[in-house]
Amino acid sequence: MSTRDELTRQAEKSLRQGRVDEAIAHYQELAYLAPVDWGLVKQLADLLERAGQREGAAQQFARWADHLATEGFHSKAAALYKKVLKLDASHEHALWHLGEVSLELKLRADAKVAFQRVADIRQRRGDAAGAAAARDRPVSAAPTMPPAYAPVVPAIVPAPQAPAAPSPSGASLPSWLRAPEPEPMRAEVPVPVPIPAPPPPPPPPPPPETPEARLSRLRTEAEQADAQGAADADARWQAVLEADPEDVAVRLRLVQAAIDRGDLESASRLSLALDAADDAVLVVLVDLAARRAQPDAVERLIAGRV
Repeated sequence: MSTRDELTRQAEKSLRQGRVDEAIAHYQELAYLAPVDWGLVKQLADLLERAGQREGAAQQFARWADHLATEGFHSKAAALYKKVLKLDASHEHALWHLGEVSLELKLRADAKVAFQRVADIRQRRGDAAGAAAARDRPVSAAPTMPPAYAPVVPAIVPAPQAPAAPSPSGASLPSWLRAPEPEPMRAEVPVPVPIPAPPPPPPPPPPPETPEARLSRLRTEAEQADAQGAADADARWQAVLEADPEDVAVRLRLVQAAIDRGDLESASRLSLALDAADDAVLVVLVDLAARRAQPDAVERLIAGRV
């Protein structure tokens, strides 16, 4: 049996026996052996959070969020950065990268809030230059449009000069006998007057919202509510789940939120559709069964993975 298989077996055994700190130590060794096994990183982060090791959990969740952001999963990365900030509200790395992925998601207001929080943290520790860099991070770029027209400056065009008439003797006249030369004529080019464009026609009525568009809108509203710490964030995520009941990540989030606020009945109802074959789901289901004082359920869940 390989070292990794042995460590996995020991970690699962420790978890079954309720020795969470020992299981965490084994998972940390596994994470060292396989630093890009993101399922393992997520499981370690969940265990650290359960054990109350908020700083370690925040570090692992941030690693996972960085990976998702690099792969282009900006919505999922933003949700994880927000989870990091729930564990550590002054996590500068998570705040900065939350601002960056918010820009990718066109959430300019959220990006501005995140960068301002970075600036406040840096200002408090005396890093004035870093604070200024965070405040100056552009969150929008308005194009500079050229003017509709430019005024034309009148040009001075000299009039053609007639040759001086020769004197009878063929010599030029003295200067005091010459007729004054005409001043150059000013040829003015008129300034064009802009013609106002006709008013645009009224826009057509918007098409009916498709199920995909409605789901996207509900998800965006829920993410914004999470970012702002709104009291109705859970209700908005519930609306997302009703629109897409197969979204395991959203269902798992709602189960965890119900557990956190002590609403075990709601958590149990929501967890019925979850599959314990997923590591993250298993951790939450075991936690829920333990909180409901159902040791038989805990044993069944864990036995299924042994």
